[in-house]
Amino acid sequence: MVRSSQQNIDVRQSAIHRWRRQPLTRRRFIQEIGAAAAGAGLASRGLTLPARAQGNVGGVLTILCWQGYDGPNANKPFVEQTGTEINATYLGSNDEIFATLRAGGLGQIDIVTPYHGYVKNLYEAGLLQEIDYSRLPNTQDYIPLFQKPSWNTFDGKTYSAPFVWGTGPMIYNEQFIPEAPKEWMDVMKPEYTGKVVMTDDALGHYLIWNQVTGAKDPTQVTQEELDKTTELLIKIKTEQARAFSPNMGDMADIMSRGEAWLSTIGWEAIPEFPVAQSAKLRYTHPAPGDFTFVDSYCIAKDAPNLDTAYAFINHMLSPEAQAIAMDDMDSATVNQKAIPLLNEQTRAIFPYDNLDEIFKVAPVWGFPPLEDQGDGIVTYSGWLEAWERVRAA
Repeated sequence: MVRSSQQNIDVRQSAIHRWRRQPLTRRRFIQEIGAAAAGAGLASRGLTLPARAQGNVGGVLTILCWQGYDGPNANKPFVEQTGTEINATYLGSNDEIFATLRAGGLGQIDIVTPYHGYVKNLYEAGLLQEIDYSRLPNTQDYIPLFQKPSWNTFDGKTYSAPFVWGTGPMIYNEQFIPEAPKEWMDVMKPEYTGKVVMTDDALGHYLIWNQVTGAKDPTQVTQEELDKTTELLIKIKTEQARAFSPNMGDMADIMSRGEAWLSTIGWEAIPEFPVAQSAKLRYTHPAPGDFTFVDSYCIAKDAPNLDTAYAFINHMLSPEAQAIAMDDMDSATVNQKAIPLLNEQTRAIFPYDNLDEIFKVAPVWGFPPLEDQGDGIVTYSGWLEAWERVRAA
């Protein structure tokens, strides 16, 4: 997509300002440019309008989503062809999906876009309906990892359609660290005292650092195991960290100025942030690994505009729409056929020629239990309580 430099800066800075305001806030790089730029982007790809809609497609489509997942650029051909009005409400956390659907949202909302670990919880709460992949032919082009994985398919029925993904690698400044760190515990090396940056992200940190302290599945830990991880994170914060940043934009700024050299969590797109353009920020996946996140489209139970929901999701999973949306958000596509359509900068962020190896070191982990199962595994609320100790340290 062709954009001016100033448009790129304005878009990303406004997105960074909103980054990770809640513990579960996911990747929310939103495209906010005008219709002229959108038209230029569509023309540059030769994107054709979808076949004229059949059946009951049209009317108002109500979406509860992360900002950008309604595809303000990518949905343009769909909207123009079908006359659909997209009514999108933007999320601040995954918890809002539960709260909204349970508080009268069923029968009012068509689509929600949870983090992959939340899909099972929404399913078990009876808030989703099964998705018929035969009505989503573009899912046939999924990268294999996203084709009906265990985290969205239960009793042989699938309840989400993956839309976007990314991982949680370490970010480091190559100017000061010429060779990529091999292990996450490298942040404790004496030469990095005062050169480490953390962000206020409970879920992401525990997914990584529970592995560092020995958990085979970082989402299923006892209180003793969680306490061990918490004590290590407190030690990093109090002894090694230069800063505890509220968001990844702030982290990128600190690292770009050379005040911190490596991070305790990250995202592949950080080196592409405007503030990082003049720095040598890189990413790596140190041992024992980190995580992959996947955000998906789910159809809410009793969705009032079901045909349009299917048509919209299928459009947004098309190679052309995926390429536009991922370029807009500097994010990773789930559609194999979209990869060559991405602009060069976006395509270079993610190792599309080495995905099997990346997913080995950055698995798609589940989610800690929401309720006590009586098996000694700490619930998500327990994680948040533990994280308050890190915040207060």
